[in-house]
Amino acid sequence: MKWQISGVILSVLCACSITSEQNFDPEEPKFYTTEAAALYFKNVRSFYYDLEERDGVNVFCLSKSDQEAAYPNLILNINMDWRKDQSYLSLSNSHYFPESGPISVQSLADDGGTQQFQLLKRDRVATFIFVAKLYQSIQADQKLTVVIDGQKHPLLDDQKDREAFLITAFDYYRLVGLQ
Repeated sequence: MKWQISGVILSVLCACSITSEQNFDPEEPKFYTTEAAALYFKNVRSFYYDLEERDGVNVFCLSKSDQEAAYPNLILNINMDWRKDQSYLSLSNSHYFPESGPISVQSLADDGGTQQFQLLKRDRVATFIFVAKLYQSIQADQKLTVVIDGQKHPLLDDQKDREAFLITAFDYYRLVGLQ
């Protein structure tokens, strides 16, 4: 009996991990939520988020996100439109970034390989792809830099910022059935 309880606890802990491998194509966005996933988010995960309503859409921002960072920081928001059973991601950025202009990020792997990706438009599809690439890079423990006014700055370098980004992305992917 003791081993069965230990097995159940271990299974639950493994199922709750945010470090699971990403098993979806970042180039194929998904926005529709299932009723079960939306209910889970609303009843379990939403307590960790600050809620704001904008134009009839609930915008969730992880409470531990550093909104007032003194360095370039991207803060991920989950936007839920309950009427359409859709969710999408948006970015809140520190004052270092332009409100609507492009964001250019470079990831550096341990083997020296680099990858560069940009967010040119702030629409649902472009943001989904951009966030998925950031998520993959963070999961691969790559260093991220962002180019602002021609100068490179570390991005999501602080453990708290990385964790907030990963948790929010994971909650979103679970919400739309990708995790």
